[in-house]
Amino acid sequence: MELCGLKHGERQDLKSGHNGNSSLTLEEIATSLGVSKRDLSRMLEIERKLTPK
Repeated sequence: MELCGLKHGERQDLKSGHNGNSSLTLEEIATSLGVSKRDLSRMLEIERKLTPK
C-alpha cells in the first residue's frame, strides 16, 4: 500500500483547493486505495480505536 499526501509541494490542486477544500474526500481516498468507502470507514474507525491519545 502506498501512502498519499502533500509531500514537497505535490498535488498543487489540493494546496489551492480544487473543490474549495484542501483535503481529499473519503471517496477519493477509497478510490485511490482500491477499496469501498464503507471498508475505508471501517478501517479508519479501527485505526482510531487502536491509536493512543
